[in-house]
Amino acid sequence: MICCETGDVATNQVLNTYGHDFIADAETGKFDCVIDRSQIISQCIDILFGKTKVNVLLIGEPGVGKTAIVKGLAQRIVNQDIPRTLSKRLIGLDMQELLVGTIYHDEFQQRLKSVLKDIKCSNDSFILFIDEIHLIFGDKINQNTNDAADLLKAMLGRDELQCIGATTLDIYKEYIEKDPTFETYFQQIFVEEVSINDCISILHSLKDRYELKFGVQILDSALILAAQLSHHYIINQFLPDKAIDLIDEACVTACAQIDSKPEIIDQLERRKLELDVEETALSQKKDKASEQRLQEVQKELIDFKTKLQSLELRYKAEKERVDELRKLKQELRNLQIKTVQGQCEKKSAIVNDMKNEAIPNLEQKIAEIKHQITEDKKQEQYRLLNEVIESKTIIEIVGRWTGISVSKLSQTESDRLLILHEQTNQIIVEQDDTIDIIVNNLTNRVEFSSPNRLFASLLFLGITNFGKTQLEKALRLKSLNFLKPMIHINMSEYTESPSVNRLIDTLSDYLDYDQLMEDIRQQPYGLIFFDDFEKAHPEIRNSFLQVLQHGCLMNEKDEMVDFKNTLIILASNIGAQYILEEVKNPTSSRKVSDENLSQTTKDNIMKEVRIIVF
Repeated sequence: MICCETGDVATNQVLNTYGHDFIADAETGKFDCVIDRSQIISQCIDILFGKTKVNVLLIGEPGVGKTAIVKGLAQRIVNQDIPRTLSKRLIGLDMQELLVGTIYHDEFQQRLKSVLKDIKCSNDSFILFIDEIHLIFGDKINQNTNDAADLLKAMLGRDELQCIGATTLDIYKEYIEKDPTFETYFQQIFVEEVSINDCISILHSLKDRYELKFGVQILDSALILAAQLSHHYIINQFLPDKAIDLIDEACVTACAQIDSKPEIIDQLERRKLELDVEETALSQKKDKASEQRLQEVQKELIDFKTKLQSLELRYKAEKERVDELRKLKQELRNLQIKTVQGQCEKKSAIVNDMKNEAIPNLEQKIAEIKHQITEDKKQEQYRLLNEVIESKTIIEIVGRWTGISVSKLSQTESDRLLILHEQTNQIIVEQDDTIDIIVNNLTNRVEFSSPNRLFASLLFLGITNFGKTQLEKALRLKSLNFLKPMIHINMSEYTESPSVNRLIDTLSDYLDYDQLMEDIRQQPYGLIFFDDFEKAHPEIRNSFLQVLQHGCLMNEKDEMVDFKNTLIILASNIGAQYILEEVKNPTSSRKVSDENLSQTTKDNIMKEVRIIVF
């Protein structure tokens, strides 16, 4: 059963209670293949096999795959793809379980001491994985963990424990970095967010498991779109977790629909019930109109019963086919797990039999049912059961999560910008040159800009009542995928120094004011219009230089707010006097636009902009 020289977890009752055996899960095939983490897993092995710092601390944002790395290490141990001295049991310690019900300090201490005692008595046969390792330093809910770090440090210092910890960078700085003694026992490994392509590969590795669990079929196009849309539209989360959440939501929705009665059958049954009630009532009346209506109802009932019977037969056949497919996939999964176990136990005869006969036969049956379902779709206008997860399913879920319309999500940014000029001209007239410049700049952003920079920033300069605000509204309505109202901020209200915090931070004292940080946190895909920007206090203008340059801003709570998917427009009357002078000049064009202004006027305007704003 066990492919490595390890201790027996069954004899360690405390570890059974508060720990989870990763090796047992890897042996039974419960873990999927870990994609794009081979280098980090190898780095972990090198550290654990080292002579000095033999403990690993994985540091990364939530959802980037820190636990997956540990699962990959467990698979390496099972496959004996490690140095012989690392053939140990890999146990995940559940800190939340340790903390549950520990009202008194001694209770938690006793639990932790028992766990560490089991590990100490195991003759170095365990590697302990502690997710959210910062909890041993105590938290706001339960302060019983204050001495836990000292207990752990004692064993680490005596080399009686090998440990893998995981935490986020912010928490690492807040807790672990402030304890140099504890920190020195660990070698830090920073885990970055995976790329979109690697995320797609990860989703492919999970595809069979999700199809088996929910009885659905997931198209490759849905996996690709889940990675792309989650990366672009779902903020404050990280790949691959947010893409996996999308697929999980799609599968749950499809599974619920499969196990529920189709809507069309439900509607027909409701209508049939209404007609049954009406027939009973009419049969008790003897007037001519009632008798005539009774005949109509009876005829309609016959039609409904015929349709309902036909649909119920179709539904039954489709449901049986889906259930059969789910059953065969489960059998295939069980055989694959047995194959892994047989390879581990070196039962070559059984393994060869399953690989050469049992598994191919099941795969053929599954392929036949899938082909039959595909043919049914071609013959029928629609299926009562839709067990297929496709692109539009993912788009609908992203639309629900973000508030962006499905039609907008179906378009690319380039597609939207191609028709921007024509659509904007339907609202704004006599501004062709200005619109051309804006479209060209936004198009260049789509093609060449860095993903770590602001979506775009525009500076509208002109005389009052010349249409700056109207142009901004047209851009929002016609070119962007932002359904929610824009954030319009009149900067003339922020001329004093105390107003800086009122604009930037979400303080409860200023709930009646525009709270920019909270607005962007709740509505990241939007447009911010700063009117009369030159009137704002210099501290505010300096703060927004950071936004324009880096696409993010830090508030007093040390929370980073992402502006990268936000279009920022600054409107100002700076230099209006130069424009008026040129307009009044009888030799100049009466049409005011960027193209028609003289270079001298432009230079004068921009000189004043640099002095006042930047």
